[in-house]
Amino acid sequence: MTVSKAQTLPVAGASTDILLEAQDPTGEPCSTGNLVPYPAYSDLENDDSPPAYVEHDESLPLVNDHDNLPNELALSNLYEIPGGRVLTSKREGKTYTVSLAPYLSSNAEVLYKFFKLQADIPPLICFSVKGTHTVSRRNSDRQRSSETVTDFDFLIDGSGILAAPRYARDGYHRVTKVIKDNDGVSAYRGGRFKSTRSGWVTNENTENSLESGDQATNGPTLEEWCQRFCNDKSGVRSFTLHRDIVSWNLNIIQQEIKSIIRSTNYRGSLSVSPFIKQSRLTIYSPSFFNKMRTNNLVWWACVILQLWILAWPLLILLERRYEIIRVEHRPPDFPTETEWIRRFAPAIKAAALGRRKGETVTTVDITRGADMLAGRDDTHAERERRQRMDRGEATWADSVVGVVRGVSEVARHWDTSLGWGGDE
Repeated sequence: MTVSKAQTLPVAGASTDILLEAQDPTGEPCSTGNLVPYPAYSDLENDDSPPAYVEHDESLPLVNDHDNLPNELALSNLYEIPGGRVLTSKREGKTYTVSLAPYLSSNAEVLYKFFKLQADIPPLICFSVKGTHTVSRRNSDRQRSSETVTDFDFLIDGSGILAAPRYARDGYHRVTKVIKDNDGVSAYRGGRFKSTRSGWVTNENTENSLESGDQATNGPTLEEWCQRFCNDKSGVRSFTLHRDIVSWNLNIIQQEIKSIIRSTNYRGSLSVSPFIKQSRLTIYSPSFFNKMRTNNLVWWACVILQLWILAWPLLILLERRYEIIRVEHRPPDFPTETEWIRRFAPAIKAAALGRRKGETVTTVDITRGADMLAGRDDTHAERERRQRMDRGEATWADSVVGVVRGVSEVARHWDTSLGWGGDE
């Protein structure tokens, strides 16, 4: 589908009054977001093996501000894109978005503006926290069996670490790097395999850095790469934008989380791992093979029937890949990794002691967790019950609730003092 000048398209990542509109080659170029220099990037090798992913719904908006958009064009969050689907790679610990919208792979100007807007949007960080212990039992035949019991399993929401530049705190910056010809970097430049010809081109943080062609004297610019992609006659092709987080030591955060939970005297097996949402964005041409590769049922059929042994090599030979743009997002210098995670300490402790499973710990839980640990987490109904007890107006039900609550509090203090979650 080719977009004419009169056709206006909604694009994610734009402010509430920004829409993409295809223009004539003589049209005015649009400005890009601010960029700040950052140290050179070393190329990352990509694994060509089939990723283990499942489709799921992504619904973690950073901003909800649609008052100025027509209802039919309003986007629920910055990460929604036309024809987009969010896939999860459990092997990588990441989610990524793919789109087969025809006009994004056929109209170079629309694709160029789209990627400039998407370059502003950072990835989202979460930390998966899981605690387990093993319970051993003997059956009637005196045979021993063991079972793994999950004590808690929750996510810590780190989306506040990074924010889109429009909403970012002081000290945040990003840098966009685009491959150029003959720069000696191994990358997918529209071929079936990586080729080595160029370095990354780092754009200074100026309003017109992307469209002015100041990335390098021999180019190509991002706009020219978009033209190459859209002019490519290959039916199976893809264009990928990678989002990275730099200058934050995730290992420090993982160790701090473990230390916080161990301080509750937890003795079970503990695992903490980062999970990056929206780590990349891929635009596919709307070919039959690309539609099949992004179909969840087809993917599982290939895995179960072992058809991927034939399908994946065929796809590698057919696909022309463009992976020439990478955006590095750097969090502010304050708070540091340690300061940020220690702010979450009450919420993390409360989530572990509360045996939370399948939930997400956010900043809202910080005060709530602190109140629980301090014994100030009484509900309105509990406060009324205690007032009735003080006035001598309590019913038998109030007494039963008080006994149950007391036993629960004793058990919690017992766990904290003597240890909990150990193997049995």
